[in-house]
Amino acid sequence: MSDFNSSLPVRTETAGDVIVKVGDASTPSQQLAIDSSGKVIAKLNDGAGNALDSSTTTPAGTEQALIVRNIPSGTQAVSGTVAATQSGTWDVRLQDGAGTDITSQVNGTQRALDVGINVAGVQVDPRAIRALTSSDVVTANIKDATGTAFSSGNPLPVSLAVSTTGNVVSYQTNSAIAAAASSNHDYTVTALKTLILKQVEASASSKAKIEVQIETGVGAGTYTTQAVLFNSTANPNMSIVFEYPKTVAAGVKVRVIRTNKDNQAQDLYSTIIGNEF
Repeated sequence: MSDFNSSLPVRTETAGDVIVKVGDASTPSQQLAIDSSGKVIAKLNDGAGNALDSSTTTPAGTEQALIVRNIPSGTQAVSGTVAATQSGTWDVRLQDGAGTDITSQVNGTQRALDVGINVAGVQVDPRAIRALTSSDVVTANIKDATGTAFSSGNPLPVSLAVSTTGNVVSYQTNSAIAAAASSNHDYTVTALKTLILKQVEASASSKAKIEVQIETGVGAGTYTTQAVLFNSTANPNMSIVFEYPKTVAAGVKVRVIRTNKDNQAQDLYSTIIGNEF
């Protein structure tokens, strides 16, 4: 068996009898240093083995997990997790992949952390976001498929459809109405509903007149005339179609006054047409 170097066994009785130094096996004089306060002095290298110091910069596009800046010294890029004890004033900032400080879009000043929502180029503080209330006013712009806002020169197309909801067809007839006498056909809008009055039809076998009225309020007993029509023996039917339908509130009456314009009694007919919602 060949000779070999043997380690010397060490046995101590009191702590501190033996002082151990940690060094490089190839260069024993290169040893781990501990300062007078008991702190270990360490140097950081980048991936290429270059020492990092206060003058070291990080190439654009490289990973930057944390940018720590000591005001008097400059900027130091460190990848990984760093535990540090604050001494003096520290300025911690975030940078993008190009190594550029992230700044506030509100006033251009640098911030430790500036988080917000960008709305139409304006930075909105998320703390200011809240639920809308009845006093808030929201303005919305509607645009067509090309992104052009609707206006008088670019009107919004509207498709009209026949509604079958809440149809109102109120028909009434009075027989043997004397010459020059009148009879009323009233329709009272259903409670909690609104009537959209669209049309009134009327007829008589001889000459007659109709007057369409809407009450000025619930139980008012006064009316505002909306239209008047006359017929003839050649054209006994009368029809009123409102281009802009009339809106009538709940409890308000729509009245059709039918007057016999012949010289003898005759039957008078009328129909009130609309929708209630």
